Amino acid sequence: MKPLILGLGRAGCRIASMFFAKGNFTGVLLDTDRSELHHHRHKYLLLLGEALLDGNGLGKNLGLGREVIEGETHRIVERLDSIGKGVDCYLVISGLGGGTGGAAGVLLKELKRSYTEPVYYAGVLPSREDHPAAMSNFGESFKEAWMNCDALFPIDNDSLKGKQRLRGAYAGINERIYECFSTLFEIGEYGYRRGNDGSVLSTRDVINTLSGLSALGLAASDPRTLTMIESGETGIDKPEVVVSLTKKAVDSLLLSGGIEGSQKALVVVVGPKKYLDFLGSIPARLWVEKNISGIEVRGGDLLLHRRPSLEVMVLVSEMKKSMRIQQLYQIGKTQLDKDAFAGRLASTFERLDSLKKKVREVEEEFRDFYDALKGLKEK
Repeated sequence: MKPLILGLGRAGCRIASMFFAKGNFTGVLLDTDRSELHHHRHKYLLLLGEALLDGNGLGKNLGLGREVIEGETHRIVERLDSIGKGVDCYLVISGLGGGTGGAAGVLLKELKRSYTEPVYYAGVLPSREDHPAAMSNFGESFKEAWMNCDALFPIDNDSLKGKQRLRGAYAGINERIYECFSTLFEIGEYGYRRGNDGSVLSTRDVINTLSGLSALGLAASDPRTLTMIESGETGIDKPEVVVSLTKKAVDSLLLSGGIEGSQKALVVVVGPKKYLDFLGSIPARLWVEKNISGIEVRGGDLLLHRRPSLEVMVLVSEMKKSMRIQQLYQIGKTQLDKDAFAGRLASTFERLDSLKKKVREVEEEFRDFYDALKGLKEK
């Protein structure tokens, strides 16, 4: 499957640049911050809003972000047309709390208008460690992105970072995002062109599965299990190994919350030929069928000789809105209420200052008037 990848804003560019550095992917990095953009060694860079911002970024100003991207859509589409030949889909990656990345909905809307291929969006959810403005931006950003893409992948940094501080966990999180999506994009004709033996799954299987709220998970077998499989030990149960990896993949979804509310799924068993047989994917698919709400589950094997281990990738789609997203909506609403209250308070103080100034002016005017009257009386 051949995607064209667009990294938007700081978070989006950092994640997308990993695809360009580590895999055979094409795309564009877009940002309003010149210094951040030129940090990346990629030939397709596009600085947005230079005339308005002079390359200084947006500072989480979501309204201005929308204005900038709306004014740049023609340049963006021109650049995509020059490099996006024969792509199967578009994937936009950004943070959902920033001024540039948070305005991804405007870009997604333009892609849907300009192209017939599916448009997918991977949006990094704001963290508890982020600036309060990120929480304020989230609700509006998420809603606009949701309305303008074929499938939305929320990425929950707070879940993925574990016990680490977020700043120290970025590299590991971005690596995990790359591994999940790069495995997904191995499916279909794109994989054949890269010299792999093939797959029983096609690009159409991915497109038919993907819609609405979606999540990806990936799990790899440990070296001891692989040694047992290679040695042909009679105690090893291959179907059980695959089911165990499927459960681990579900537990490691990029959006926490399980798969119970999902309507559709795709399960892929990945690895070199020595670890695979067709039976491998069937138990995984049956387990997923029992654990989602819907009945539409696709599955198959993906032979990748360069992968050193046996892996299982799980894609779930048409999920119910997760508790995590509902929680962020509530936090964002509370933050907006706080911002609104702070704004009203500031406005009240400004009015008080203005009234005080007017009172002083009236007092001075009255004093002048009194002095004039006093002068008349003395005469």
